[in-house]
Amino acid sequence: VDTSLFVPPKKSFKGNKVLYVGKIDETSEWKGISYLFQAIANVKKVLPTVELEMIGTGNHVQKFKNYAATLGLSKTITFSGEQKGESLVKKYQNSSVLVLPSVSNAESFGMVLIEAMASGIPVIGSSIGGITQVIDHTINGLLTPPKNVQKLTDSIISILQSPAKAKQMAKKGREKAVEEFEWD
Repeated sequence: VDTSLFVPPKKSFKGNKVLYVGKIDETSEWKGISYLFQAIANVKKVLPTVELEMIGTGNHVQKFKNYAATLGLSKTITFSGEQKGESLVKKYQNSSVLVLPSVSNAESFGMVLIEAMASGIPVIGSSIGGITQVIDHTINGLLTPPKNVQKLTDSIISILQSPAKAKQMAKKGREKAVEEFEWD
């Protein structure tokens, strides 16, 4: 990752914004988006101001907009399309946590995790595939069992309600991104 582009924000972000970055299409069902939406519905019961921003494109965007509506989350979940460069960096910087809820070992690495870590935000990912090589559980992020909506819910709430813990994870994530995943 280019750690000179993906950098922490100058000011701490205040809010309850969860971020997803990835494909939103038929070939990416293994990304676990439906589980994330269910978890956000649960989080909203505890933290009514929670927001989920979906970054990405694909042929299932409308399907997931409809699913958000059935869960009563149309105003909670926004779809921002594809973002690149500085625009993507700002999306990371203006978020509280990035979630990658993959449900298959097809998730070989999770580049978005590294970008988020370099951008100074904590991450949550499923404990499968290459994700476990990126996230050191409770050190620079949290790992949850795939398809476990309750554990995902608990992890999101934990980070959103614990700013000191989130800040520490973000710091450790940035350190790991620089030490192990910097372009140089």
